[in-house]
Amino acid sequence: PADAGLHVVRLELLNATSIVQHHFDGKKDGHTRKYKFHFQWHSDTLFSASDYHPGQAGLIRTEDGAPIPYRHIKSITIGALLRLNLAPRARRRAINELLALPLFEDMAPWNIVKQGSKLGYIDHDTQDDTLDSSADDLYRSLSSLMNVKRTVDDLSACGGKAGGNPYRFPFLADCAGKKKTKKTTKESQCKDPRKPVLCGDGVCRSTYWRCLQASGARVGEDNSFFSRKTSLSNEFKHNGQDVRKLGL
Repeated sequence: PADAGLHVVRLELLNATSIVQHHFDGKKDGHTRKYKFHFQWHSDTLFSASDYHPGQAGLIRTEDGAPIPYRHIKSITIGALLRLNLAPRARRRAINELLALPLFEDMAPWNIVKQGSKLGYIDHDTQDDTLDSSADDLYRSLSSLMNVKRTVDDLSACGGKAGGNPYRFPFLADCAGKKKTKKTTKESQCKDPRKPVLCGDGVCRSTYWRCLQASGARVGEDNSFFSRKTSLSNEFKHNGQDVRKLGL
């Protein structure tokens, strides 16, 4: 009411440019990626009540200049909603809506948004690929990489940790490094998440197993099965005695 002394001021942004973090409070999660945010009003009629036009706002990723357009602004992130202190009932509804989504690669709070009566996923780089079937087979895949590592190691063909693998997932980058070291550098990290392991030959591949397959077994210049340091007679010795003479 006019006599209540309340007033509403409407502000319309004409243009803006700012450097922003990968997401809100990026230091908390160890993210250092930056973006250049830009906004430009495209309406012919200033201060009109028209809807947002695709392309008015967007991001430019600073590390490679890749554009991330805001096609439509019609949602709010779960991260933003959580900072409004959602009631328990609203949280329960949100988790049920989350579980109804397909599984995507980067379902962090800044990529999950409330769109009307349901949740959606907005990561520009990964929103076209779902990973439900891959996740269903994850345990067996990790088990295979763990088990074959033992065989490769027993055959003296297991090197150190390979480069890349920025999240340091277990078993993914074993054995394929040039030296037995766990240290990897930021410069060695592979950018494609489908090929996160930097093999000893400098090529990024999906797992250390693919690295080993690409390099092949190195058994020596003479292609002999046994190492030059091991004589064949030693292979038949047990506690210093020749097992062939013991009838074993």
